[in-house]
Amino acid sequence: MRVSVVGLGRMGRGIARNLARKGHEVRGYDVSEEAVKAASVAPCELPKCFEADYVVLALPTGKEVLEVLRSAPATDAVVVDTTTQSLSELRSVLEAARGLKYLTCRVERGPKDAEEGRLVLYVGGPRDLFEKASGFLSQLGEPLYVGTHEQATVLKLVSTALLVANTAALAEAAEILRRFGFDQEAAVSLLSKGGAASAQLNARMPAMLRGQFSVGFSAQQAEAVLRQLQELAEELGVEVLPVMGKVRELLRAAAAAGIGGDDIAELVLYVRSLNVQNPHSPRR
Repeated sequence: MRVSVVGLGRMGRGIARNLARKGHEVRGYDVSEEAVKAASVAPCELPKCFEADYVVLALPTGKEVLEVLRSAPATDAVVVDTTTQSLSELRSVLEAARGLKYLTCRVERGPKDAEEGRLVLYVGGPRDLFEKASGFLSQLGEPLYVGTHEQATVLKLVSTALLVANTAALAEAAEILRRFGFDQEAAVSLLSKGGAASAQLNARMPAMLRGQFSVGFSAQQAEAVLRQLQELAEELGVEVLPVMGKVRELLRAAAAAGIGGDDIAELVLYVRSLNVQNPHSPRR
């Protein structure tokens, strides 16, 4: 199968490597030559990328998606757009995608999962096109048909917002557990048996307790998604989001302090910086 991946950042690079490892003919495009080299796939010029069976878009925002689609030649390729974007961006993208076989494909999980083919995919678009592409999408992970392009996009925004808010709360809890001296593995194991159980508890709290962070989903990226959710909420007449508003403030403050550039699990470091320990405290 011939596949082109347009956008070879953290997620796109993982997707490209996964597909190449599975024996597909993979080419890639990125504005950065270094990104193309790091993906270890054959480079292609942007118009030529559409000479493929599938074109995967993994771009920073809807703005870049628009630029790519507006320059796309006539093609029979199925365009799988994994780019996280706002609903307003999506509307413009759908106009530009007229005449193309286009699927919205909002992805869950991170770069490591992309490289291992373990993403969760919220897919929107024509049902028959989804069914035709399901074999390919299964190479990326678990494809879940949501319905319309808009429904897949909104579900992704809500899912990510819940992930970020949960991680912010976990950062505070992790600092409490660390100062108390709780065994790291025991804390996560025990919490996962009760009402605190969550994907982020298992995925990010161990890193918070160890103080060792991998490259994943940055504070800047998280804040951008919450901003997109706020725009959607306002459009629907929900103008005040008290919790998400506070989390956005936290993310902006952490980023301004140089924290969270690799992953939002680093929020624990910002919480720690706000709570300089009393040297006379019995817990250290």
